[in-house]
Amino acid sequence: MPRSIILGNGKTLLGFDDNYELRDWYFPYVGQENHVGRHYHKIGFWVDGAFAWFGKSWDLKINYSPEGFIATVSGRSEALGISAEIEDTVYNEENVMVRRVNVKNLGKTKKEVRVFFAQEFPIDEVTYGNTSFYDPRGEVIIHYKGQRVFLINGSTKEKAGFSDFTCGVSNWGTQEGSFRDAEDGRLAQNHIEHGSADSVVGFNLYLEPGGMETLYSWIVVAADIKEAKRLNREVLAKTPAHIIKTTRFFWKAWVEKQEYEWFNLGPEIRDLFGKSLFFLRLLTNTNGLSIASPDSDLLQFGKDTYNYMWPRDGAFVVLALDKAGYSEVTRNFFYTAKDLLSEEGFLMHKYRPDGSLGSSWHSWIANGVLQYPIQEDETALVLFALEQHYEKTHNVEFLEELYNPLVRKMADFLVSFRDSATGLPHPSYDLWEERIGIHTFTVSTVYVGCLAAANMAKILGKKNDCSRYFRTASEIAAASVREMYDTKERRYCRRLYWEGGKWVKDMTPDSSTLYGLLRFGMEKPDSPRLVSTAKDCFSRLSLKTSAGGWARYEKDNYMMIDPDWTRVPGNPWILCTLWRADYLISLAQKSEDLDEPRRIIEWVVRRASASGILSEQIHPTLGTPLSVSPLAWSHAQLVITVLFYLKKMGQIVDRPYIKPFRMSKGC
Repeated sequence: MPRSIILGNGKTLLGFDDNYELRDWYFPYVGQENHVGRHYHKIGFWVDGAFAWFGKSWDLKINYSPEGFIATVSGRSEALGISAEIEDTVYNEENVMVRRVNVKNLGKTKKEVRVFFAQEFPIDEVTYGNTSFYDPRGEVIIHYKGQRVFLINGSTKEKAGFSDFTCGVSNWGTQEGSFRDAEDGRLAQNHIEHGSADSVVGFNLYLEPGGMETLYSWIVVAADIKEAKRLNREVLAKTPAHIIKTTRFFWKAWVEKQEYEWFNLGPEIRDLFGKSLFFLRLLTNTNGLSIASPDSDLLQFGKDTYNYMWPRDGAFVVLALDKAGYSEVTRNFFYTAKDLLSEEGFLMHKYRPDGSLGSSWHSWIANGVLQYPIQEDETALVLFALEQHYEKTHNVEFLEELYNPLVRKMADFLVSFRDSATGLPHPSYDLWEERIGIHTFTVSTVYVGCLAAANMAKILGKKNDCSRYFRTASEIAAASVREMYDTKERRYCRRLYWEGGKWVKDMTPDSSTLYGLLRFGMEKPDSPRLVSTAKDCFSRLSLKTSAGGWARYEKDNYMMIDPDWTRVPGNPWILCTLWRADYLISLAQKSEDLDEPRRIIEWVVRRASASGILSEQIHPTLGTPLSVSPLAWSHAQLVITVLFYLKKMGQIVDRPYIKPFRMSKGC
């Protein structure tokens, strides 16, 4: 189920589904150690003897507050005669989730309302060995195991703390979970439980006809009980209302730090642009590593999740954030990449959020000989991202610090990892992680990676390195035309693969072929070779359905919905559709030329969830989210494309698209 809301601060990340049940709680790394998983947290309401769990039957409206990035969820229950509005946030300064619940009486008589929060924390993603207990010294509930502690507290106008509680077990024997104890409006007040331990806390509200009352609850997470209690005292001292207010101001200021001239891009695009920046920050750890997606539901249908940092995806996130002016967030990515480099100078397939090596299906042996289990573009793109980072920051000391252990080591690998016969890089896995070969996209990234290394070497006066890297880039560019452009079909191949003692061209139309050549400058936008390649991609990768969009490549069967290849060459991907917009933007000479790219961006906006979250793919006929959601790369590409559009429009109309910074003064 796609995530409707994510909240976080770089150490803690929460994910909520369409029922507004908490599905993910990651700590202390974004994307690692999900302490909720399949053990969803629920919200329940008891009103004068009747009970209902908060969910879709309440006609939920889930979004972020327009005043700041606070989750705002409203629902209405005719059966209970109440409405509820919930505001949730993760404190930007500490690892605390704070919730405000406003309950309104829709009837004409007084009502007693009991609000219940049911939670289970399978700490370290394991249900056994957990403990939940009521601590009478602070009147709080504590869940703990090892170095992970969750403390639960709250307050109403009438009472500091909760009014009712219980600790129990979930999915053990005949016991479904303590959440069932809430359905009669009273909790058992069991003081402690262990194993698959859960808990429920309750709050009593008394509502006049048409009246509204407010309660606050919070959950802190820490490495030990002492720290958890300190955080609880901090919430009590600052007040939960203050924390919600200051976090709202923080995120609003963070997202709006740079003011743009939006030209003819409407408010919906601006809103999604801001939310995309917000999401990218939430998905980025303090060590600079961003995960592809926090959506843990994929684990229920496959063998793994997207909770990893692919260096390619991470590089695109860095490119997007740097372009938008957030170099303070991206800086640590390069430090961590330096530490992750292999002895040979390449990055591996993917990494866990803490920087340890991630799972992989790439073999070290191909046809009986050594084959590096890598996607070479992931190494090359980090070099490109670092050069772009420098162009934004002009931080020579930072560049000098990273040159020997990162730039030179990576660039030397790119130079040496080439086939002497073709002059092209040796085979590696493609960016879609499906096949080995010499891929046009990868070749394009190696080309731009060598150019980036040459430029950085020149800045630091390293002439020999500069000459060597530049010469390699030139040789690769020439080899790509000679070996990968098919003069008969007048377009580039997707890849070369070895068969029958020779290199064979794979002519499958692939969106990454066009994008790689364009984005990384191996072909100019209006070059005949690129124009003919684009024409073929446009005609064969566009969906002929009401959903529209652009497929990754022809006959893409990943999560295939419709097997009619004539109508659906593959599911439409958000980022691939935006690549088409990038190509059209690059060709634009007058403002009217940007109409079609703008319509593509508007298409993406319509495919976002109500709260602005973009998935990886779109259902080819329904137009609904498909696969994981959110996908960091989708949001990164949206930011990159919008900024590219604004820059090109600014050039056409001769007006800067970035407005000068002006510090607001006074209160």
